[in-house]
Amino acid sequence: MDNIKYTLENLADININEGLTKEQIAFFGNKENALIVQVGILEKSEDFLEALHEFDEFAAHLIESGAENWAIKTYIGKMQFLTKSNLISKGLEYAKIICKICELNQHSLAEEVLEQALENVSEFYCYEWLANSTSSKDELNNKTLSLKIYERAENVASDFAEFNTLADSIADEDYLGDKDYAITVYQKAENLAEDFEDFLALGESYGLLIDKNHARKAFEKAEKLANGFNDFKRLAEKVADVDYLGDSFWEKRLLQKK
Repeated sequence: MDNIKYTLENLADININEGLTKEQIAFFGNKENALIVQVGILEKSEDFLEALHEFDEFAAHLIESGAENWAIKTYIGKMQFLTKSNLISKGLEYAKIICKICELNQHSLAEEVLEQALENVSEFYCYEWLANSTSSKDELNNKTLSLKIYERAENVASDFAEFNTLADSIADEDYLGDKDYAITVYQKAENLAEDFEDFLALGESYGLLIDKNHARKAFEKAEKLANGFNDFKRLAEKVADVDYLGDSFWEKRLLQKK
């Protein structure tokens, strides 16, 4: 692939035939035309998302054949269909495009995809997926911008699961890696926690991503809400796990409960 750094503006000039034989060009051209027609037909149907995923398969085949320029064009074609759609999972699909374009060393183009994505999503998980792509060291690696997107996600989060998974991403060193901010979001999750399952999950998150002290407090609350031997057994497994707490004495006490 050539070393041109593409943008949405100059993408029309991309040489998609680079590295291909005449036979390959004809083959991929026919396949692309059929794909575009199919996606257009299914645009308003329940099968639209599955049809969009065929763009990913087509692009992967292009990359295997050395046609990376054509793959870039294909991902942008998918983005254009995606932008016009009302898919709830739109954010995840944008994030997939950003990831693939970054793998093809087109970070400026990926930033433009992100900009367009942020103009077309409003759901919690859409913001979280995009924030993860923005902060990831393997993708856009822009911690400053990702913080702003995580804050958007926080503003629209509404239940325990959303706050907890958001805090996981914020704390994760592969993404933002901001444990202080993560703790404030975990606290919002804890305020919405209602049952054994919630506090068990919170303890796992704290133990894995923050510290043992926070994990212990969450597991203590889980113990108070445990109902039956199975709950105590599951909690015992977690408190004994060195990734979370590593407390074998507490494990034995829990296993003795009926």
